[in-house]
Amino acid sequence: MASKKAHFEFLRNDDYSPKTKSYSKEMISPTKEKSLDPGLAFGIAFREARISAELTQEQAAHAAGLDRTYISLIERGRRQPTVRAVFQLAAAVGTTASSLIISTEELVAAT
Repeated sequence: MASKKAHFEFLRNDDYSPKTKSYSKEMISPTKEKSLDPGLAFGIAFREARISAELTQEQAAHAAGLDRTYISLIERGRRQPTVRAVFQLAAAVGTTASSLIISTEELVAAT
C-alpha cells in the first residue's frame, strides 16, 4: 500500500506585514488548505499590539520581565507562551490577555 504524503502550506512569519495585516506572498498549498498555526497567530497578534504601543522587542521584554530573545521567538511562532506570560505580555503593551487571544482567534479564522 502506497503511503500518501500530506501537503501543507508553509507560512513564513517574515512574509507577514503588520502594517497591511497581510502576507506579501501567496501561501502555497498544492493539495490541502491548512489554517494559520495558533502559535504563529498569537505571535502576529502580539507583534501588532507591540508595534501599536510603539515598543521595541527589548522594551516590551523589559516591561514584561522576559528576555528579548523570548519575545522574538514568540513573534515568529517558535515558542508559545504560558498563561502567565500571556498576561505579562499583554500588560507590557497596555492591553488585556483576552484581547490578544481574540486577535489570535481572528487571525486563525481569517485563514
